[in-house]
Amino acid sequence: MYEDPQLFQVNVTLDANNARKDPLVTTEPIEEGVKQATVLNHLVCGKNKYNQGAVYQVLLTRANDPRDIADLYHQLGSTRDQEDKFEEAIHFYQKALEIDREDPHPDFLNLAASYNNLGMVLGKLGRFEDALHYFEKSLFIKLQILPLNRLELCSSYNNIGIVYRNIGHHSKALFYYEKALEIQLQSLPSDHLDLSMSYNNIAAVYLKMGDYTKAVSYYDKSLEIKQQSLPRDHPDLSMLYNNIGISYRHMGNYTKALSYYKRVLEIQQTLRTNHPNLAISHNNIGALYEKMGDYSRARACYRLAFDIAQQSLPATHAHFRLYKKNFDRLKDEL
Repeated sequence: MYEDPQLFQVNVTLDANNARKDPLVTTEPIEEGVKQATVLNHLVCGKNKYNQGAVYQVLLTRANDPRDIADLYHQLGSTRDQEDKFEEAIHFYQKALEIDREDPHPDFLNLAASYNNLGMVLGKLGRFEDALHYFEKSLFIKLQILPLNRLELCSSYNNIGIVYRNIGHHSKALFYYEKALEIQLQSLPSDHLDLSMSYNNIAAVYLKMGDYTKAVSYYDKSLEIKQQSLPRDHPDLSMLYNNIGISYRHMGNYTKALSYYKRVLEIQQTLRTNHPNLAISHNNIGALYEKMGDYSRARACYRLAFDIAQQSLPATHAHFRLYKKNFDRLKDEL
């Protein structure tokens, strides 16, 4: 028997759309109702000219209004977050949170954003229980002040769903993902990419739960939207094809799975010839050929995967060992 590698899947990422952002430094959307610090209006350098963190530190020494200071701490936290300096990001977000608790904005959305930002960083660190605590606090505030069909709620539902999915509470994850989708279906056009994300998130849960028919159904909905919006060789399409292939493989429909894995490989031709993802695809296709009894093609695919691994992975890597094992086993059997 062969052993499959861990097949890469679409990553569902924490949604930062409800975090406070400086419109002069980033193009990310700003949550409606969150007031920007007036001191930031003096920041005209743009993100490509100066170091953002250094600029914010200078502005912090000149700020007097507590809300201006809180927003600057948010920006410093965001900058450290983007630099993967997560402990520093937590420090600055907590400083902002302290001020927001003492002097909240009248609509309390800044406080909700502070809780959300802390949850995001904690989630990236794998501290899911802590992340859930802050996401739930953020959602609680929003539910007190926003209509139940406001899109701003979707980011909270999505983030909570992601946490539950990561800790293996799939039914709870599904509940929150569906809450987000319900609002989006009422408010967004049918081809909006946020809908595609929600369909993908729901599909990923069904895949984990072993309900492969439903997983394919939702992956197809996600794929239909992305095919209308993205170029044919976009990596998002590659990951969707891969996930659909995984689903069909688990259903025992190897011919269908093979057709989707081959689409993945077509898109990956833009990668360098020894990219590790190419090895994954060749190995996955080889595994399907082996299941179908086509051992000659399976061995050829395993050989390609192993050749790439020899160029791109250390011999101690789990995938390197797997590709070698698959190739050697089939070589001995032929």
